[in-house]
Amino acid sequence: MQLSLENLYTIFDKNQDKDLLTSIEGNPLTYHEMRTKAAELGQKIFQKAKKENIRVAIICNDRLNYLTAYLCCILEQFSFLPLNENLCKDHKDIILEQYRPNIIIDDLDVHAFNNTEEPSIKPEITFFTSGTTGLPKGYVHSIEALINSANDMLMHLEIKKPIRMLHVMPIGYMAGFLNTIIMPLLTGGSIVLEEQFSPAIGMAFWKNCIQKNIDTFWLTPTMLSLVNKFTRSPSDVEWIRQNIRYPLVATAKLKEKLFDEVKENLGIIPLETYGLTEMLFLSANKHEKYRRGSVGQLLPNISLDINKVTNELNVRSPYLAEKEISLVESEVKIFDRNSSFSTGDVGAIDSEGFLIISDRLKDIVKVGGVRISPRYIEEKLLLQCNEIEDIAVVGVDSEFWGEELVAYIILKPGNSEKSIIKIQENSKACLPKDHQPSHYRMIDKFPYSSTGKVDKRTLKKGFQVN
Repeated sequence: MQLSLENLYTIFDKNQDKDLLTSIEGNPLTYHEMRTKAAELGQKIFQKAKKENIRVAIICNDRLNYLTAYLCCILEQFSFLPLNENLCKDHKDIILEQYRPNIIIDDLDVHAFNNTEEPSIKPEITFFTSGTTGLPKGYVHSIEALINSANDMLMHLEIKKPIRMLHVMPIGYMAGFLNTIIMPLLTGGSIVLEEQFSPAIGMAFWKNCIQKNIDTFWLTPTMLSLVNKFTRSPSDVEWIRQNIRYPLVATAKLKEKLFDEVKENLGIIPLETYGLTEMLFLSANKHEKYRRGSVGQLLPNISLDINKVTNELNVRSPYLAEKEISLVESEVKIFDRNSSFSTGDVGAIDSEGFLIISDRLKDIVKVGGVRISPRYIEEKLLLQCNEIEDIAVVGVDSEFWGEELVAYIILKPGNSEKSIIKIQENSKACLPKDHQPSHYRMIDKFPYSSTGKVDKRTLKKGFQVN
């Protein structure tokens, strides 16, 4: 059954007196109170815009204001663009020039913006990527597409009761909206809105979960790795085992070693999921059907085929973005939902239908003409070398081989540069010869994108031959 905005209105009507949001300050706000705040903001926008078809850009530093602006735009059926706080000013200015809003919401201050272009009559939402590989790209979805993709994920995970979501994701990106706002909203559940994740938030993560009775969260693997390290009392671990129903992981590959550590330390199974800004939710592990090292089975309405030469995943989804906005060429590309979309991910499906992503196509390294997956090397060395805290493998230019492998390594405490020699020896024992890195570099910490992925482009740029 396809959902529409009417279903959201019904959810607000049925749950008027229930808490929808607990803010950073700890103040609960009911569905009715949040709808009233959203309606008041909507009235300000109508007065400023003086037209019915409205295109809004959201620029808020305060996360509660951001969420209020989201709800306002959805319920009042405005087209809108969230501008992430992590984008640089130049990128924000270029995006605004291309998007051409007629209203800007700046922490609930409403400003008219010069725009003679008439927005689409159908309400749309445009999300821009983080732009770690150049200028960000925008992807335009209907509100109904996001609602139905979230509903498919809920059905796949067999979530039938209201959930209580801890929100620590960047709120201006897709995962901070679809995963952590739309999903709990569709269950008639509630959202605990914390500050965006940081080491300080990580240190207090389990305390917050316990105090605020959290049962669901989305984390990136980097976030999960951090919260897994902090000391917990036996009583805290028992609470986590008994009360965390849906520990969901997204945006980057969950390494098998981390999966094992979380399962052993906390007694919970981290449920890795897979999605793209272009296509929304695609697959997920769930309690009764999960596979370590996979991103789960495909959701309803999703199908894929695998390129026989490159092993790239080509996916069909009814929720493919309607169009892509390129800031480089200032062009708009219309997508065809009857055609497969090339994801840029390399992978396979096993005999039970579990999707295993081995790498990004752009990260595959060709050494002497042989295609090599850096992720395979990372997983192998993490499991075989106790000295390694974390590892990232990249390809750099080589005059002789075309490319060669470089392993950037974060060592565990108590290890030194001498440990690299032992790691090199282990790599010879557990990796084929053409998979062995040519260079090893110790590093204190990795550069990360705002969505929690290791920024391998920066690592490659910083490589120098000793």
